[in-house]
Amino acid sequence: SVSVNVLYRPVVLNVYIHCTNPLSPLRLQPSQSCGPFRSLRRIWDALPDSFSSLHPTLRSFLLFLGTQAFAVPLFLLSSVALCSTVAVALAYSRSVSLLRTQLKLEGRDKLFLVKQIAELSSANQKSAAPRGPSGIALDNWDSSGPLE
Repeated sequence: SVSVNVLYRPVVLNVYIHCTNPLSPLRLQPSQSCGPFRSLRRIWDALPDSFSSLHPTLRSFLLFLGTQAFAVPLFLLSSVALCSTVAVALAYSRSVSLLRTQLKLEGRDKLFLVKQIAELSSANQKSAAPRGPSGIALDNWDSSGPLE
């Protein structure tokens, strides 16, 4: 894996450098013998030619996308959307932490109640006299009958 990292980083750096310079592949001379750009002097010449052949409405729309009249509102709307998304995420994280705290407290409350029930039931079992089938306490019962 170390040898892969040694080769991977220079390759990625080389690709990044070539991708950040958008005109570098467009300056290449096209093959004159074959290919879609053989009649052109540079590959870059295909872009203005194809743009000029577009429908006028589409061409004016694409030109509008490059103006400040489109870029500034787009930037403002993107900023508002980003701020609102961050605010909603913060609100959700706060509510999640609050719910987690409540869940922990409810768990502690249930544990406390279970302990209280166990203590009361053991205390009741110890203090309660054994009862006979008719529900009369057996400690008040003599062989001749109930004590009065």
